[in-house]
Amino acid sequence: MSSNPAHARLDGLTPASPDAAAAGISPLEGMLAELRVRHWRLGSRPVATIGSALGALWSNRLRSFLTMLGIFIGVASVIAARTLTQGANGYIDNQINSIGTLIFVHSGTASKFGVSQGAGSLSTLTLQDAESLAHLSHVQNVSPLVMTSEQAVYGKQSWSTQVEGVDTNFPVIEGLQLAQGSWFSALDESSGAKVAILGDTVASQLFGPTGINPLDQQIRIRDQVFRVIGVQAFQGGGFGPDDVIYVPLKTAQVRLKNTPTVDQIQVRVDAALTRPHRILLTF
Repeated sequence: MSSNPAHARLDGLTPASPDAAAAGISPLEGMLAELRVRHWRLGSRPVATIGSALGALWSNRLRSFLTMLGIFIGVASVIAARTLTQGANGYIDNQINSIGTLIFVHSGTASKFGVSQGAGSLSTLTLQDAESLAHLSHVQNVSPLVMTSEQAVYGKQSWSTQVEGVDTNFPVIEGLQLAQGSWFSALDESSGAKVAILGDTVASQLFGPTGINPLDQQIRIRDQVFRVIGVQAFQGGGFGPDDVIYVPLKTAQVRLKNTPTVDQIQVRVDAALTRPHRILLTF
């Protein structure tokens, strides 16, 4: 066995000098020093490459640590975002499935001088149609509607809005909430009582400037006086869901439009009919 220090290691590396430990060199630095001293033989190039890489990493310890930390944070952020997105999508799907499908049934289309007057312009729907729809399978709720554009007046304040005659099923179908007061009763509906529920926008326009609580106040629609029994909670979402006044269906038919027909029937069906969506039926 050779006593030459260059052949003392079988891997071709010169052993670390005993003075290295005395000089306070770390084990990793000692290993790097050994890797730098090698002979050209089989396997020496990969060892040299690894040694060079380790040396570069050790020489830039802080930068290497920050780089690894950045990679870790980036990967963790992507995983967390994907998890949250999937959770939110699942929650929304469950909420929509629990609501079911809302179908709008309109009457036929009238034409004048060959020009279509639009969906629902031909009044053919009746309360009997709504009752027939209510007996169909998968139907959860039905509500006929009568709609008209009117001007509501309170004192010196006035506001043009849409008045909708609906029944007691309507807030259930639409998921409406009241900020104050209560919805009208079945007795109010059957008797054609002159009571009204104001949308948030209407309440603000008529009573906001005066600061008066709308409940039990009287407003005028055409030549009819209505008592306010409720104020709808703010809905938002566009399409004027807050700019509306709700009155009992019979009240709108008799006192505002003088018609036995209805303009629209809303039908809520369960989620068994496919993914929830809105359908417009015309007949």
